[in-house]
Amino acid sequence: MAPFRLEKPQGHRDGMLVTTESSGLSSTVKEDDIETHSTYFETFSEPSHFESYQNATPPGGIPIAPEGEPGVNVEKAEKEFAELGKELARVSHRNLRSASHNQVRNNDEEKVISNEEPSEDEWDLEVTLRGTRAKEKEAGIKAKRIGVIWDNLTVKGIGGARNAVRSFPDAFISFVDVISAFKRLIYSTPQGKETEILRGFRGLAKPGEMVLVLGRPGSGCTTFLKVISNQRFGYTSVDGEIRYGPFDAKTFESKYRGEAVYNQEDDIHHPSLTVGQTLNFALDTKTPGKRAGLSQKEFKDKVASTLLKMFNIEHTVDTVVGNAFMRGISGGERKRVSIAEMMVTGAAVCAWDNTTRGLDASTALDYAKSLRIITNIYQTTTFVSLYQASESIYKQFDKVLVIDSGRQVFFGPAQDARAYFEGLGFLPKPRMTTADYLTGCTDEYEREYDEGRSADNAPATPDSFADAFDASAFSRGLQQDMSAYRKQIDNESYIYEEFQLANKEAKRRHTQGYSVYSIPYYLQVWSLMKRQTLLKLQDRFMLCVSWITSLILAIVLATVWLQLPKTSAGAFPRGGLLFIALLFNAFQAFGELAATMLGRPIINKHRAFTFYRPSALFIGQLIVDLTFASTQILVFSIIVYFSCGLALNAGAFFTFYLCIVTTYACFTLFFRTIGCLCPDFDYAIKFVAVIITLFVITVKGSRQIEGSQYIKTGFSYDPTDLWRNWAIIVVLIAGFLITNVTLGEVLMFAKGSTSIYYAKENEETKQLNSELRRKQEERRAHKTDNAASDLDIASRSILTWENLTYDVPVPSGKLRLLREVFGYVRPGELTALMGASGAGKTTLLDVLAARKNVGIIGGDVLVDGAPPGTSFQRGTSYAEQLDVLESTQTVREAFRFSADLRQPYEVAREQKYNYVEEILSLLEMEDIADAIIGDADSGSGLSVEQRKRCTIGIELAAKPELLFFLDEPTSGLDSQSAFNIVRFLRKLAARGQAILCTIHQPNSALFENFDRLLLLQKGGECVYFGDIGKDAEILLNYFRKNGADCPPDANPAEWMLDAIGAGLSPRIGSTDWGEIWRNSPELVEAKDAIVKMKNDRISQVQNTQQLTQKEYASPLWHQIKVVVRRTNLSFWRSPNYGFTRLYNHVAVALFSGLAFLQLDDSRSSLQYRVFVVFQVTVMPALILAQVEPKYDLARLIFYRENAAKAYSQFPFALAMVIAETPYSILCAVAFFLPLYYIPGFQSASSAAGYQFLQMLLAEFFSVTLGQAIAAATPSSFISSILNPPILITFALFCGVTIPKPQIPGFWRAWLVWLDPMTYLVGGMVATELHDRTVHCTPTEYNVFSAPPGQTCGGYMEAFFAAGGAGYLAENNTDVCRYCAYKTGDQFYEPLGIRYEERWRDLGIMAAFCVSNVVLLFAASRWLNFNRR
Repeated sequence: MAPFRLEKPQGHRDGMLVTTESSGLSSTVKEDDIETHSTYFETFSEPSHFESYQNATPPGGIPIAPEGEPGVNVEKAEKEFAELGKELARVSHRNLRSASHNQVRNNDEEKVISNEEPSEDEWDLEVTLRGTRAKEKEAGIKAKRIGVIWDNLTVKGIGGARNAVRSFPDAFISFVDVISAFKRLIYSTPQGKETEILRGFRGLAKPGEMVLVLGRPGSGCTTFLKVISNQRFGYTSVDGEIRYGPFDAKTFESKYRGEAVYNQEDDIHHPSLTVGQTLNFALDTKTPGKRAGLSQKEFKDKVASTLLKMFNIEHTVDTVVGNAFMRGISGGERKRVSIAEMMVTGAAVCAWDNTTRGLDASTALDYAKSLRIITNIYQTTTFVSLYQASESIYKQFDKVLVIDSGRQVFFGPAQDARAYFEGLGFLPKPRMTTADYLTGCTDEYEREYDEGRSADNAPATPDSFADAFDASAFSRGLQQDMSAYRKQIDNESYIYEEFQLANKEAKRRHTQGYSVYSIPYYLQVWSLMKRQTLLKLQDRFMLCVSWITSLILAIVLATVWLQLPKTSAGAFPRGGLLFIALLFNAFQAFGELAATMLGRPIINKHRAFTFYRPSALFIGQLIVDLTFASTQILVFSIIVYFSCGLALNAGAFFTFYLCIVTTYACFTLFFRTIGCLCPDFDYAIKFVAVIITLFVITVKGSRQIEGSQYIKTGFSYDPTDLWRNWAIIVVLIAGFLITNVTLGEVLMFAKGSTSIYYAKENEETKQLNSELRRKQEERRAHKTDNAASDLDIASRSILTWENLTYDVPVPSGKLRLLREVFGYVRPGELTALMGASGAGKTTLLDVLAARKNVGIIGGDVLVDGAPPGTSFQRGTSYAEQLDVLESTQTVREAFRFSADLRQPYEVAREQKYNYVEEILSLLEMEDIADAIIGDADSGSGLSVEQRKRCTIGIELAAKPELLFFLDEPTSGLDSQSAFNIVRFLRKLAARGQAILCTIHQPNSALFENFDRLLLLQKGGECVYFGDIGKDAEILLNYFRKNGADCPPDANPAEWMLDAIGAGLSPRIGSTDWGEIWRNSPELVEAKDAIVKMKNDRISQVQNTQQLTQKEYASPLWHQIKVVVRRTNLSFWRSPNYGFTRLYNHVAVALFSGLAFLQLDDSRSSLQYRVFVVFQVTVMPALILAQVEPKYDLARLIFYRENAAKAYSQFPFALAMVIAETPYSILCAVAFFLPLYYIPGFQSASSAAGYQFLQMLLAEFFSVTLGQAIAAATPSSFISSILNPPILITFALFCGVTIPKPQIPGFWRAWLVWLDPMTYLVGGMVATELHDRTVHCTPTEYNVFSAPPGQTCGGYMEAFFAAGGAGYLAENNTDVCRYCAYKTGDQFYEPLGIRYEERWRDLGIMAAFCVSNVVLLFAASRWLNFNRR
């Protein structure tokens, strides 16, 4: 009888055990997987039995007995093994701890883990998860196991062609081409040429397998991951077959969408939520219905705690997530929150896109080990793309997929991939990590052929690589595996029945069986309501601003219409009051338009995670928003209603309140519907402009005595229709809500492929590009690298910092982020700044680069022994972690802009631009030199890694005189690009540049380029500062003498982070490494060196001529010239912005003009002409909504560039004003022509010319007002809240809504004169109505009888002689027909308007424009909302 055999679980590599090192991630026992029934014993008496057994073994590792043979007692085998595991657990666990503290790393030693969870002080991920899974099995919870097979997978999208950048005239062409625009709107596809992104992919990933996806940026890794996780939107076609077990992609999407999920490279969260709130919301929507004896709260707490411990972010639980513009957790911590959020989904198929970006080496390895453990225990199918993968990370994977320009060039066992490529004829490189080696082989300019091999007899193109793989044994083996897997699917029906059952059991009670979501609809709404409440409450500033503006306007209205009389004199003002009250509260909802559009990325992500239906979000938001708004409106209504003396009965008051609340709800849903429907804000504002116009266009008033008769006659309103009208509003609410939720479910404006637009070449750029390509080909052909060869860095200054601390305010007091850090950066040296994610690396760089404006900095930061001068920021370059770039520039233009303003003004322009070409060549950006940078969220522009290189290039183009700071310059880059960047930094240092650079996940080749290391541990505490030495000898000696010995085969850059406990690994040794450093002789030496450097430099500087300290490199006029040129170009290349403004003006003018078509000279037409003039006051409402976001976005770029001292605030603000001017003139013309001539205004040139000047000034006023408001507020959201009260005030006190004599004395004494619309309306009304003869229609005459014996003329003679207005139709009759006005002057003079003052009014209007510009300059100068 043959001996017992241990069947290896399917998907694990022969002869290889992947164990996790000393950490909270205990060893992964891939041979003994309890979860998948993969460990069992079987006796084979004949070889044929073994062969039959192999053929009958499905991927899960569960044997199916051949027909006629007895089956395997799996339960018994499991029980025996579980008992064995428990017996060995304590010994194994102690051994693991001992191994971790003694640096024992033996990948050949098998370790068995207990199902018992560890105690709090010895938390271990694998032990925790195995214990959890064991309890789940005891509770009867089934596992979700599903494999993925893909065959002949081909994906097409938009791209590949050189799309010309669109400019302002192109918007007119697009507007006329309605059909194409409609198609793009419906199908959400950008313009461009269809191209193949992936072609002919095939492969198989079984449950419990991890597939590493490798390829250079742009090769198609992201597309593969998105498509394999069944996210197909944004692509023009996805052909071929993808099956998830027995389910095709369409079936899997409709029934199990949440079981295949994708984690994108960018981190998208609600920035104002804390880490704990973010994870709790995810758990609210994903807590399963069947749990292992845990209540819902216990389950949530346990999972959240496990995730926080797993990623070592427990300390961030109460810290807001933040984003690029809101201070929160660090970038690495934010990445870990993204990972944890997706893990909450518990999906069976997981795709992770470059998720180690921004993580330190230790944390990245911990993450990979965590995936390995979860994949093993829960038998998930895992796909991961990585640009920089260490050998330790690579060993965690079972299979590897290598992609080259959209072609599959290898798919097979990870341990065989290197040998395969070496066998193709490529030079073996044993010192290079496997992942780097595989990726490097696909780069035609980096790969090297073995002796006797070349591009002639080895693969050299993507197609030849694909052909070589198709002809290989791996391809044949893959084909056999795929064929076998298809056959086995039928035999594994019980596995997929378990999958379906597990999916069903994961759903909470009342969840519909066919739903892909885990919780029922009402619980989705409830969870979203809780989240929306948190978002509202935690944005206290916006909440306060909203309440303050509402209360102020309520008080203004209450005082303006204080206790209205119940006579005919109070009838018309009541209508104005009701109109203003409705208008203000309705347009409080305008901010929902931008919020809906900006919230799309989060909705798309959560929809893919099946957290909730988008419709549930809109319903939950509406309920919460109405709750908050109802309270605010109630206070507003109480103040206004009772102060103004409206009908004093409960029914009338609550009718007033109810109408305002329902109108607010209606407009909220309307704006959200527009936000769902339109692809961008500029499209949306076109719809809104028309609605605002229709809402504000007024109809004539009248003076009747009876209230009911007054509203019937004057406005065609019948009091008996009150509830019918309210019901119509409710119907509108329902209609908008249905439309809103339907559009939210159906439309998705998400990018699939990315389109790059290029600026048209001129003679200069054509010649430059030709020269770049020539140098590129020469460099690649001869493998030469002359980068930085012509640099001459003149600076000899040394930056030192001593006892450096940094404290920030927190609710509990203050938090210290940096603790007594010492160090220096010398010219000619490249210093690495490393540490765990969240250790304070970026904070230290911000402090040293003088970027912090919040908190308290302690200690000394000195340049040559003296505090940094005014030129310090200008003389340093700082490539920040986040890529904040001007989206409308080309790469070359961005580099030139930096060189123009930041290199010394005395340097010739030609020399600056030549240097820019060198930078383009260095960064390998020759092919995209004329590419538009674009917006990362819009689906057009540069990729993530191209944007990173662009950020670095902008700082390099500045040619810093003193220092060069870089924050994670290699994050998001592939290994070869990262190596090129660091190699160039090495050459810059060799030429005399002083460089301090944070670096994550460096391989040995990268790490050896650095001269010195500053190592931080959590809490901002230094644990080492000093030389690294050849092969890191000095660094390792320091650790060795303090009790930590690095294994010879380990990467020192990764090992040292493990040693100090940067990840989940416990630190080596019992003493804190920060304490060791504080008491070390190396610190004493560093302090002595700093003192010596300071003294030496002080004496040297005293003997040299001091250069003049200049804050900016360029004079002010040059800054203005360069910034204005770029801003004008930015506006020209933003066609939707300019065209939308123009469209809105034309639409409003046409609607208004046609509403009052060719007015006659009747008495009522006088009022209509005033209403037409009043439409000009609508202009600010349209313009502010566009100008403020535009300014806000431009200011974000300004903050970064001003911090680098490229230019001051004055050129920025002035450039924004100048850039708007041409479009303002064009819009004023387009607005004037239809609004003036369609109603039949005066045709005299003097009158028309005056009116045009007023409209032009109104245009300038509106633009500059919007810019001033934006400059005075921290965001466009706050601006949108301030707009309604400002606009209402303008309309209220301009003399049309309330005649000037009727305005209360307090407001009339000052506010009327501060209202610019007073002068606009006054001048325009006086000009239009002056000397206009009035001819009353028969219905407009007031008819009365003259006293007996008198004619009408005689009776009225005294009245007219005293200056009375109007005229009589006939003088010689006794039945008098009196017209109230003889000329237009008699109509407007009682309103306080004078024709003689029209030019004064024009001048004052111009003065208001100037005052806006002054306020804009002052706000941009003194208000800085960039809190760092």
